Amino acid sequence: MVKRLLVLGSLLVFAASARAGVVVSLDQIANTSGHFDWIYDVTLENNSRMSTGDFFALYEIPGLLPNGITWNPNDGVDSGGQATNVPPLADWTIEQRAFGPVVPNLTPRDFGDPNVQITLSALNTTIEPRPQDVNGLLLGQLTLSSSIGIGRVINYTTKSAQGPDSNLFVIGRTAGPIPEPSTVGMMGAGLAAVLAVALRRRRSPR
Repeated sequence: MVKRLLVLGSLLVFAASARAGVVVSLDQIANTSGHFDWIYDVTLENNSRMSTGDFFALYEIPGLLPNGITWNPNDGVDSGGQATNVPPLADWTIEQRAFGPVVPNLTPRDFGDPNVQITLSALNTTIEPRPQDVNGLLLGQLTLSSSIGIGRVINYTTKSAQGPDSNLFVIGRTAGPIPEPSTVGMMGAGLAAVLAVALRRRRSPR
């Protein structure tokens, strides 16, 4: 019960800021055989669509384990027996990246911890919510297995559309693992060094 309340609290605190497009939200954190599974629901909101090449990406996942990315598309049928029209796993590309993707006009925090990008790679494919998907279409669940179970705010970005040839790039926030203290210290030291250099250049006579 306490665990569920903590997850609910994190959902309220780290609610996604995206207004449309693809939304990534934490569903639960599971302690599994010595590591932690961060399980996210990925939803395509109404009046949005995903087409070939569109993606969603989460940034800065410290402690991500080898083979720690599991994408389970919602490619079956709903409770009413209707097909969701979400493509199966073979039609998606799963990537772990050190940096990026770089999204136009958006600047997610990206310091070098692993990033995860899921791209719709099937040719000539478009996904749209159905009339019965009043709260959007659940695209699937993404599980990130990490050695870290303590949470903080992380960024995600998405590429989708709200009509033909109308690219929609969105940045949002959700909960994710927090770096180890040593990593935070190195990041702080790096930022301090950059600031010191900038101040020295500013004070140098021309």
